[in-house]
Amino acid sequence: MRFLFVLLLMAAPLAAEPFPKSGTYEGSAEYNGRLRVVVDGREAAIFLKAANCVGFVEGHLARNPRGEVFLLSSGYKTDGCAVRLEVDGAFYMYLKPGPECTSLHGAACGFGGYVERVR
Repeated sequence: MRFLFVLLLMAAPLAAEPFPKSGTYEGSAEYNGRLRVVVDGREAAIFLKAANCVGFVEGHLARNPRGEVFLLSSGYKTDGCAVRLEVDGAFYMYLKPGPECTSLHGAACGFGGYVERVR
């Protein structure tokens, strides 16, 4: 009976993650940088600033088949940049960039980090 329960849990579809609420989020980026994320409906932009390094990506929010939320860059078909936005409650997000995003920021910084809604 326990085996059947485990199989049922594995077969159950995952709940889709929520899209982040519209607003401005700020926080720390990897390599001692600062992030600002602006979300407006299903559009978003990420601004990055660190010592001797800047970055910027904008695009639309989408879900993959597993229900995870990503910011797909406006130039996704050519640059392939997708940043995972993991919503943590109503006011926080983790950002996890894919390796294809390196062309959109300097070598000494990255889009990964944790941000808090400030507006």
